[in-house]
Amino acid sequence: MKQKNLIKNYSTPNWVLSFFGCIILTTTLCFIILNATAFYNPDQNFYSGLPTIGAVFKQWTSIFYFTYLTNIFLGVMLILIGWKRQSTVIKRLFFLSITLITVTFLVYWALISYKKSTWETAYSAIKSLITHAIHPIIGFVFLILLRKEIVLSRKNVYLAIGSVLVYILFAFVLYWATYNVFIQNDGATIYTFLNFAHPLFYKGANIGVIIVLNALIIILAISLPIGLTLFWKAVLKIKFDTSNSKCKKQD
Repeated sequence: MKQKNLIKNYSTPNWVLSFFGCIILTTTLCFIILNATAFYNPDQNFYSGLPTIGAVFKQWTSIFYFTYLTNIFLGVMLILIGWKRQSTVIKRLFFLSITLITVTFLVYWALISYKKSTWETAYSAIKSLITHAIHPIIGFVFLILLRKEIVLSRKNVYLAIGSVLVYILFAFVLYWATYNVFIQNDGATIYTFLNFAHPLFYKGANIGVIIVLNALIIILAISLPIGLTLFWKAVLKIKFDTSNSKCKKQD
């Protein structure tokens, strides 16, 4: 009876969660398809004469951007949490999706949004605002609404760090695997600041500085997910389970 009452109380919120999850997922997939078809521009495979990830994956480059991956993850988790609200695992994964899309939100508006090409066309501007602002804000709102239902664990921190590090590793492998392939003395980059020969927009050739800046990227890849996890936990007063017990469904 208790379980039935709980499900009954959650019926409308669950529907809302899944609805917005479908909207986010569908919108993101539409952008990926449009980027690969109607709005595909081969000129964007190079930026300021340097190869981008588009030079490698062509039309389907969008699939590999952290932005689209985190938007898809958020959409899927909202659908799942609306479908299986009582699952502790799903709610923890939903929190993970918020942590990662917060990374998208912060990194984009701090380091990438300055590009003039982003705002040159209506499509590009709308796409950017939706995937880097509207979708993350929707996620933030639902995290606030669900904050009392979520109990975090150490795995949230480990998974957040691991997710970002795996993506950095992907960018690292992509860069060096394409070094000297498209142009001499450079490789394909996903984002300009992830050029490992010129990290964080550094244009010089000082090896010491390059090593330090690459090390800083790794430090940020570790500290940012930790900081964001602790930020959301502290601001929203989300509970944290320090035990090693396995996740179980809540009653």
